[in-house]
Amino acid sequence: MARIDEKCYENMMTALYTFASVVYTKTSEMQTLAYTCTNVLGEEDSGAKEIYKKVSATQIKYAEAAKEARDIAAALQEELENQKKEDQIWNSEDE
Repeated sequence: MARIDEKCYENMMTALYTFASVVYTKTSEMQTLAYTCTNVLGEEDSGAKEIYKKVSATQIKYAEAAKEARDIAAALQEELENQKKEDQIWNSEDE
């Protein structure tokens, strides 16, 4: 009998990977739009340049959060694999 809930692990990993993907995509879009805005307003517009710098800094922070979510999901995958191996050992000892 399995001692782990594989479906629960899979749901958590899916949620983390989805979060990471959505955050990365949306922040990339945000930076692209900020870059476009800076180009339209012109390089000499200090306000636009300042906003672009802030958007870029924010994107880096969100990218770090997305990476952390992927790392957590990978750790969960590793833990799930370890638990499966332990289950195989337990099950073989029961026979």
